[in-house]
Amino acid sequence: MPSVAIPDAAVDLVLGAARPPLRAAANVGERVFRGRLSDTRLSPHTVVLDEPHCQLRRHDPAERRHQLPLVFVPPLGGTARVYDIRRGASMAQWLADAGFRVYVLDYGALGFEDRDLGLDDFVDGYVARAVEVASEDCGGLPVVLAGWCAGGIFAALYASSRIGRKRVAGLALLASPLDLRRGHPLYPLARLPITEAGLRIARRTGLPAPVVSLVFKMTSPLKQLGKPLTVLRNLDDREFLVHFESLDEYVNAFAAYPGRAGYELVHALLDNAILDGSLRIGHRRADVRRIAVPVMVLAGSTDVLAPATVVESWCDVLLDSEYHQVRGGHLGVMAGRRAPDSTWRLLRDFAARVDACTPASATPPRISVVKPQRKRRATGRRGAARRAA
Repeated sequence: MPSVAIPDAAVDLVLGAARPPLRAAANVGERVFRGRLSDTRLSPHTVVLDEPHCQLRRHDPAERRHQLPLVFVPPLGGTARVYDIRRGASMAQWLADAGFRVYVLDYGALGFEDRDLGLDDFVDGYVARAVEVASEDCGGLPVVLAGWCAGGIFAALYASSRIGRKRVAGLALLASPLDLRRGHPLYPLARLPITEAGLRIARRTGLPAPVVSLVFKMTSPLKQLGKPLTVLRNLDDREFLVHFESLDEYVNAFAAYPGRAGYELVHALLDNAILDGSLRIGHRRADVRRIAVPVMVLAGSTDVLAPATVVESWCDVLLDSEYHQVRGGHLGVMAGRRAPDSTWRLLRDFAARVDACTPASATPPRISVVKPQRKRRATGRRGAARRAA
């Protein structure tokens, strides 16, 4: 029987058509039998501080090319995992590979018993303690302090303190809102009397973690409704599924919102107390207009929680600031698939410039801060005054 020659083009066509279904089947099988596709373990690190609501993890570079350390401050609600979302897509590890010594502050689990924690606990307590330890761990050098969302606000408020102005060499505010009057979609709603009543209730109870996750998801309802279809369309793309799964797990694992800190933060934004420098934290006035170090302000083009115009308002009050807008939403600018080529690179270049302009002898005085302590609800008076004033 004579052989029939099959053209190579036909073979390639058949194999090409078969590959996507085979890849999709392999991805589904792995998800079913292993239970997951992504590796969401923390990147290799060393814990240099482990106190209540104040754990500090250090990511060491294979070759340290920059003297100043990078310190990341987490927001409220969203956790510190945003800086280390999964193996292979970790901002902290990526910057460590770029030659920086990177520190990540983690508040750990927050619950109903933490509802009385206020801005003073986070800013002049946990953030101040983390910066102190990171600086001393690097021989007393000042730090480049960065934060996402409320973490950026906390970083700026700390940098405005007497000690902060000496310990911070550069500041990066990533999708951190400021002037809500500049087009925040929730600003009119936040001004209603019924909203104030709800805030007062939340101030006494806090917001449970499931509620915080739900609120975040509802900022993009169409995306939430379209998630099953998005997964089906990309069943053959393992890298997409891995990243999608890790981001979904991150949002589902949000932390509870401390009532007092949340109430104080919302009112500080609504009343423009941060913008005009009138906000009081403990016994000091936190005037961000005093910040004189270089500042990078970054916003997402499709961010709903922190619209670009609202974030850009930082540049009106910070003397030495630069503004960047990148593609992506609130979480996407930090951990989206485009983030390494946008946010991460911009932050790397900014930190490198600050490092290059800081003399090696620029070491802050060794002034200790009061260690943050868990507050008891039965206590009628606030904790001891912070020394960061």
